[in-house]
Amino acid sequence: MIAAGALAALAAGLGWWSALGRLLAGTTLGAFLLAFWRRRKVPGPPREVLVISDGTVDRFTWVKPTRGKDPDRYSIEGLVGNSWLVVHEHATTVTHAEHPVSTFPIATSWRIRASNDHGTGEPSDEVDPVIAGEFAAHEQGPMSSGEDLGADGD
Repeated sequence: MIAAGALAALAAGLGWWSALGRLLAGTTLGAFLLAFWRRRKVPGPPREVLVISDGTVDRFTWVKPTRGKDPDRYSIEGLVGNSWLVVHEHATTVTHAEHPVSTFPIATSWRIRASNDHGTGEPSDEVDPVIAGEFAAHEQGPMSSGEDLGADGD
């Protein structure tokens, strides 16, 4: 007898939810609530990827994604020929890595993907490696040469 009463109460409750769902289905509020409840949990793409190579070691740095749940690991992919290959798996949340050049095939471009328990996100923008000497010259800028570019010479 009690089980039948509980079953009837459950059926009445589900009927109320069903009616509310039908009411909200075609409204803007319904679309908002659906999007809010079904937010993406897969991490977005890593940002600001930089690869610096000195010929023997490639150094990778990036910024964690801003969308989705926080990643718990990263995959570094290299473009070899016409295919993207996973070259390094990082089971850590650290946003930098360093690997000897000889441990992977010759890659012409790089990208990084973030992953968590909900899946693997979209890749970052692809970047070409920067040679270490060119990067140091770029970081120092024109003022590092000792010249005073702002002086008129008076």
